Amino acid sequence: MDSPNHWRIYIPKKRQGDELKDLETKRRRLHEEEVQARKDIKARGTFNEDFFSGASRAESKTLERLRIASDISFSQFQGDFETWQNREAAKDLFSKIRAAEEREQRFKQRSEAMAADKNTPDGVFRGIFMRLFTSARTGMDIKGVGEGARDGTTQYNFRKKLLKDQNSLDTEGYAWCPIIQRRFYEKDMRAGHIFSYKHGQEMMDEIFGKIRPEEMFSSKNGIIIHKSIEEQFDKGVFVIVPDIPDEFSMEQVRVWVTGEVRNYKIRIIDSTFHKLDHGVIEPDSSMTWRSLDNRKLVFKSNARPAARYLYFHYCLQILRRAWKAAPGEKQALTLYDQFGCRVWATPGKYIGRKMLKALVDTLGHEYQDLMIGSSMKSGDVDHLMNCLTRQISETPVPDEMTEEDAYESDNESEDEGEEDVYADE
Repeated sequence: MDSPNHWRIYIPKKRQGDELKDLETKRRRLHEEEVQARKDIKARGTFNEDFFSGASRAESKTLERLRIASDISFSQFQGDFETWQNREAAKDLFSKIRAAEEREQRFKQRSEAMAADKNTPDGVFRGIFMRLFTSARTGMDIKGVGEGARDGTTQYNFRKKLLKDQNSLDTEGYAWCPIIQRRFYEKDMRAGHIFSYKHGQEMMDEIFGKIRPEEMFSSKNGIIIHKSIEEQFDKGVFVIVPDIPDEFSMEQVRVWVTGEVRNYKIRIIDSTFHKLDHGVIEPDSSMTWRSLDNRKLVFKSNARPAARYLYFHYCLQILRRAWKAAPGEKQALTLYDQFGCRVWATPGKYIGRKMLKALVDTLGHEYQDLMIGSSMKSGDVDHLMNCLTRQISETPVPDEMTEEDAYESDNESEDEGEEDVYADE
């Protein structure tokens, strides 16, 4: 991929009256064209350069629709651009636009590469990319294809396993939150995948290597947390990282890496989050979001999420935060805190080197230290970026959205069963 300068930052314009109404009509039309374009890809049944050129064209429809959405959002905001761009809804649109740009470019390049090399991809490769379009919210809205929605029994069993393995439930039916370090009504707790189920087991194998028994529904790929926490974990306000001191020695790193039980802590990576000084549970609680920084997670058993899946989540949120920067604004964060300490400080063989390099190339050379988590695993160079951009593009619009923003979110998918990362049912 090109350097980060290839991102075509779109600056929205204020529209009024009939011009604004025309934009709303055009956005709805583009959404219909986008869905049809993706269905046409599936209907052809071929997997060659035409598949990816069609995917690139469909993504261009998504990109145009998102740019119009930002025009509408800004036009309906009673204020100037500088104020609007700092709203979470605006930042969310910035990240979605950049994700669509990235996907359009990658699919176009894949089409050109396949046109030059007529070899047919293997079945696993084909299956992974077909799932990318048949089960995604931004995909073709075709039900019954790919991973699809989790059925209630599967999710119930996953939740039950997490509660058991992490010894979260007490005899009274209250569940433990390892972040807040208190027990709550079980109904207020969320159980979910760290590496999202929507990506599928084949993609999990490609990114992390084939691990058996499979870990998609293992407690190594899940965590039980309070419902007030899960949304901000998904949106990248904070990440979960190895619990070692900021001023660490190599011996401390070695002990953590080789330890049978690994401990973790919270790092707040979004310093612009408008509720940093609000209470996590209650608005006036002394436990604020800011106070969670460097807070150790306390579990009731030795079961822990695997570092490889938390590292994937870390990479996802680094990309998300960088892409939420407004036009002309410096990227939202680096890999270091305000004291020059790495946010993720321990090395590990988590994700294939070529895949991580593609992420670094997208973000820029100052993110080179992400390679601390690279392995020699093989796998298609685009798999990681396809997962990350898909997850960013599917993030629900924030609660401060306008009615027009709500249309954007509601029409992302016709499949109501496709749930957020921490949905319970």
